[in-house]
Amino acid sequence: MEPNEEDEVYILIPTSDFWPRDPAEYAGRRHKVVVENLTVPMNTCKPKNKNEASATSTMIFKATPPLTRMYTKLNILLPKIVDNNSSETSTET
Repeated sequence: MEPNEEDEVYILIPTSDFWPRDPAEYAGRRHKVVVENLTVPMNTCKPKNKNEASATSTMIFKATPPLTRMYTKLNILLPKIVDNNSSETSTET
């Protein structure tokens, strides 16, 4: 990208089932992330399994010259977890 150019970044966050800790520890907090920007060759396709993904990531890393790698700092704020029980009104008679 040229100076002062913009682009959108989409971040895919896996469901909380795959998080190593309780989701409440992550929710409602700001997370600082450093992203390394690498050059992906045009002929690269989506890997079919973990071994192919590992080989592809190694190839992408080696294909990017060291002095052209850039790092981007992101601040991600995950929303608080909404308690479904507190938002419901009681209808008991």
